[in-house]
Amino acid sequence: MSGITEEPWIDSQVVQHPLPELEDCSIAIDATYYLQLIQATHPYNEPLLPALGGPTGIRDHLEMELDKWKAHKMTPFFIFDGQSIVGQDEVTVKKGLDANHRTAQAWELYFNGRANEAVGAFGQVSDAYRAQNLYPLLQSILRERGLHFLVAPFQASAQVRTDRLTSQSSNG
Repeated sequence: MSGITEEPWIDSQVVQHPLPELEDCSIAIDATYYLQLIQATHPYNEPLLPALGGPTGIRDHLEMELDKWKAHKMTPFFIFDGQSIVGQDEVTVKKGLDANHRTAQAWELYFNGRANEAVGAFGQVSDAYRAQNLYPLLQSILRERGLHFLVAPFQASAQVRTDRLTSQSSNG
């Protein structure tokens, strides 16, 4: 099986099931990872995102994705990151400064009349707009649809794992 993401460890954890087997199931999703994938992959990737100051059509994209879940009779259960862990804020600031620098370089290309190169450079700064900035939007959409979500105390990925272990032990 070829990888479905660009992360080998995650690809090695994938277990495939026919969609009918997953009907009426609730599936836990790390909201940050999900939003990062939405931002980084076609057809939702917006190469000019840093130049525009934020995503322009993201609400429609999220609505379409949630419609797919509903069409397959599955319920997404999004788990959002909570408080930062020690050192995480420093890493976020460092990544933000780097993204600002790369965005400035893309603008420099644009101002020097190299528009095509600028678009490519802006497209390489996919981390300029943090997924966490989209939390309120996604949470609002989930509320409108009557879908539940959880904000973990710290990391969503740890909460997804805890919920999985709890579910397995209570089911057998």
